[in-house]
Amino acid sequence: LASQLSASRDSHARRPLQAVAPDISPSELLDGIRRDVFSMHFQPKVDANTLRVVGVEALARWQHAGQSVRPDFFIGAAERHGLIAPLSRMLLAKTLNDASRLAEAGFPLFIAFNLSASWLSDIHLPEFILESIQAVSLPAERLILEITETTILSDLDTAMDVLTRQRLKGFKLSIDDFGTGYSSMEQLQRIPFSELKLDRSFVQGAADRPTVRAILSASIDMARKLKLSTVAEGVETQAELDLVRGLGCDLVQGWLIAKAMPVAELIDWLRSRATQPT
Repeated sequence: LASQLSASRDSHARRPLQAVAPDISPSELLDGIRRDVFSMHFQPKVDANTLRVVGVEALARWQHAGQSVRPDFFIGAAERHGLIAPLSRMLLAKTLNDASRLAEAGFPLFIAFNLSASWLSDIHLPEFILESIQAVSLPAERLILEITETTILSDLDTAMDVLTRQRLKGFKLSIDDFGTGYSSMEQLQRIPFSELKLDRSFVQGAADRPTVRAILSASIDMARKLKLSTVAEGVETQAELDLVRGLGCDLVQGWLIAKAMPVAELIDWLRSRATQPT
């Protein structure tokens, strides 16, 4: 659950999270949940043309045994051990509490939260998420639920039912990491998505790779025809920003704009940004 400014920024940006052994045990996860050691960081999403901040993506973090565990490690372990529901419930609660803090600070932004494939199989999920967002007095349309392509295919019938009911309750749906899975035009039409996120592998270096640029251009054009807004992930250079702008992408996120940060740091960043000249 991650995405992340000058020479010092670049060297720091590309330093990977310290990896622990991927065979995380159920007891370690349960202990982490019980001790409430998981946290959320937020990466800004901005209008591609004006660079106005319109939302953030919530990204989970876990400090375990003195190391930062990669999200794909602990999310994957939670899925394997049948613990994704309690972990996701806790992460969602943290995300929505921080979203409420943002709104109280004067920044009522859209909040994107990643849904695990395993949690999508819970037919009661739409009602749970609605109750959770109502508990912090935020409107449902402020929450964007991100789903990866492969997540949808794991159980299409159940996913269709759950996602459709999520949309009917007012939540926005985003298809994440587009281009890395197996989406078809039919699938994109059947599921009520409102946003398409372009994977960083089709953004970074695309200015110098005609084939990748063609794929990126075609994806943005397709999304426009399907009336989906587009988000370019992993934008790290001015050239990449100029490219996606030129191709008509709506939103961007990445290190060129800002890293992912805790909510208190994010509020300071937003306040500082608000006082800067356009």
